[in-house]
Amino acid sequence: MPTPFAHALGGVAAGCLVTAAAALAAGGRPSVRAIRTAVARIGPRRCAACLACLGMLPDLDLLFGSHRGVTHSIGAALAAGGVGYALARSGRLLVAMVVAAAYGSHLLLDWLGTDPGVPAGIMALWPWTREFHLSDTHLFPRVCREYWLAECWRTNLIALGREIVVLVPVTAAAGLAARRVLAARGETPRRTETGGAPG
Repeated sequence: MPTPFAHALGGVAAGCLVTAAAALAAGGRPSVRAIRTAVARIGPRRCAACLACLGMLPDLDLLFGSHRGVTHSIGAALAAGGVGYALARSGRLLVAMVVAAAYGSHLLLDWLGTDPGVPAGIMALWPWTREFHLSDTHLFPRVCREYWLAECWRTNLIALGREIVVLVPVTAAAGLAARRVLAARGETPRRTETGGAPG
């Protein structure tokens, strides 16, 4: 399974992509203005930090000895989106989608990871099923947790290098896309007023 660093990047990338898509889909300026106001109020860095935390949040289950279970599911991502919807001051649907996407990015990265555990994978489709799922494509190597072993640190550095190569460009592109779309959609369109029929 990926490192917390990878999950933080995944949360930021997912949140930015949903924000950019919502801004592109918004036909009216009030929707875009709501997005821009929310980002301006919280601040871009705090927004990114919140998205990163959401991307790492499912791993809190490590504290309770039930890793890769219910918290690693679509049901949990939808619940997180529901909390975002309830807490939002404005643009509730957008906040819900961004929160659910950032949280859900954790599921995608773990699903694409390597897991030698039994059962392997994550309980992705809870509450519909408690089965565990894992992709046949192991994009991210296993993270070693036997930190007292020197080989463990070597393994984790290699895993971190793979995550940097794969996820940093994706996250940077997603952030840039969100910024550019919001900036472009935030411009005041020029209107031509005509007082009468063209002559």
